[in-house]
Amino acid sequence: MKLRQATKKARRGVKKSAGRLWRRRVGIAKILLGILGAVCCALPAIFLNTLLGYLPIFFYLLLMLFGGGYLLILKNSIQCSAEDSRRSCPRTSREDFCLTVKNRSPLVAPMITARITMRSEHSGSGQDTEMVLALAPFETREFRFNVTFAHLGRYTVGVGGLKVGGLLNLLQLGLPGGGEQRVHVTPLRHHPSYLALTDLVETEDSRARASAPLDGTDYTGVREYVAGDPIKNIHWKLSAHSNGYMTKQTEVLGNSGVDVILDMAVPNWSGEDGAYMYDAIVESACAVTLYAAEKGMDSSVWFFDRSRKERNVTLASSDDFDQMVDELPGITNKPALYPLDKLLAHASTSLYAKNNIVVCSARADEFIVRRLEQIQMARRHPALIYVVPPSLDEREREDRMVPIQALERRNIPCHVITTVQELK
Repeated sequence: MKLRQATKKARRGVKKSAGRLWRRRVGIAKILLGILGAVCCALPAIFLNTLLGYLPIFFYLLLMLFGGGYLLILKNSIQCSAEDSRRSCPRTSREDFCLTVKNRSPLVAPMITARITMRSEHSGSGQDTEMVLALAPFETREFRFNVTFAHLGRYTVGVGGLKVGGLLNLLQLGLPGGGEQRVHVTPLRHHPSYLALTDLVETEDSRARASAPLDGTDYTGVREYVAGDPIKNIHWKLSAHSNGYMTKQTEVLGNSGVDVILDMAVPNWSGEDGAYMYDAIVESACAVTLYAAEKGMDSSVWFFDRSRKERNVTLASSDDFDQMVDELPGITNKPALYPLDKLLAHASTSLYAKNNIVVCSARADEFIVRRLEQIQMARRHPALIYVVPPSLDEREREDRMVPIQALERRNIPCHVITTVQELK
């Protein structure tokens, strides 16, 4: 697996280095061609030493001066712009963009190379493509290009710069680009036909549903305070001797609905595989919330935002989910930076947590298995959506199934997917 990743990275590195090497060779070839032309024009002057012999070198110098002046006029006359706008589109969509290039001079622009850039605000990665144009004197043209957005997040699409070529394209000058468009790529909508969710709430008897007595003796334990806990359940005496508030814990009550836990840590994976796994995690969470809405169940999503602050967002519609995606952090391959255990602890021990707890994660280690078993023992209905890399072969995929066999023995649902389309 690691060897395959290293091979892909090596191939990408070879392609990039080959492109840089080719451009460098072309530049060196142009310089050598110019030197060779100067030498050839100087030979008649050296051997003939007459006015006729100096004419080629004079002609060559005049041609170079004329080409340089021609190029400077074009540089000051070419304008490039793209409409500044914001748009939203689903993942994998192909969006059209428009580039306007104007030639304000009476000269022909034989070759203009526009560099189209696409950058992800999440990862900082992106890709560049080049478009070759030609303009007549005083011509304004619109050139359309399209970009496919393969992954979630916010992107910036624009013209990174222009290269204007002179006569015979021997000399080139760079120009700054213009215009940027911000694109918000939203998750694909997938409506599963069935998920192992239930609207039945396993509660205590009427005594457990009654208000806690004022003497504070009717409880089974204590835990750290979680936002939303009633003030009357705070254990004031113990809190006075602790670093924070402590809450009296009884049998955990439940509400009909779904708590979705997002795990943005993808250990040991990066590049395209990591991006595809990130998409599958987010889109599977979106699919769970859509399924819950169709069944008339409430849903909320637990995650850490970009500032590493714990969030619990209640979703009323899929549009709310799209807005929430803006707050999600980028993918990380260091689980320590995304403490999933804290999210699971708060979501499972919150007094009014939902009766279904669905974990969307790319890791299924012993900790997650043990925590899901504890959630089941607390009379919740846990489930795991386990996202695996698309590049795994059959044997590697079977090896990743070993940790989740304990979930099957406890009848805890586990969906192993690569893309959200596999969620059934």
